[in-house]
Amino acid sequence: MDNQILLSYARQVKFVTTNFHQVRAADELYDPTSQILSDLLSSQGLLPVGDFTQSDILKKLRKLGLRTETNVLFRTSHYKQQSTSRRDFTHHNVSAALKASEALWKFLKNHGETFHSSTLARLSSITCMPCLRGKPEGYPASLPLRSAVAIGRPDELCSHKLV
Repeated sequence: MDNQILLSYARQVKFVTTNFHQVRAADELYDPTSQILSDLLSSQGLLPVGDFTQSDILKKLRKLGLRTETNVLFRTSHYKQQSTSRRDFTHHNVSAALKASEALWKFLKNHGETFHSSTLARLSSITCMPCLRGKPEGYPASLPLRSAVAIGRPDELCSHKLV
C-alpha cells in the first residue's frame, strides 16, 4: 500500500485522548506545547493529553494533521470563545475567561495577518477581548477609574491612546 494512502487513512482514525477524555483524530486537535494554544483552548477539549504529549509522538501527530500556531484554523465549531467567556463569567470563573481572552489577544497579535478579513470581522462581534483592568500610563492619579475585570467585544473597545 502506498504511504500517502496509508497516511490518508490514518488521518481519519480517532485515537487521540483529549483533556476532556474524548477520543479524536489528530487533525481535530491542537499542539499542547504552544502556551498560547494551551491557554486559548484548554477549556474546549481540543488538546491531546497523557502519552500523546511526548515529543516523539507529537511529531507523528503533526504528520497526521495536529494543528500548530502556524496552521490554526479558526472555525466557529472548534473555538467558541464567546460562549466559553460567558459561561466562565456566569459561573464566576473570571480567571479562566481572562486567560483564554488574553491568549486570543496574543495569538492575534502574532498571527492576525494570516486570517482573512471576514474571519477578523466575525471576531469583532464576539465577546473575547480582555478589557482595561487598571489605569493606563499617564492617567491622572486624582481621577478615579471605574473599571472591573471584564471581557468585551472588540467593536466596543478602544485604545486608551486614542482617547
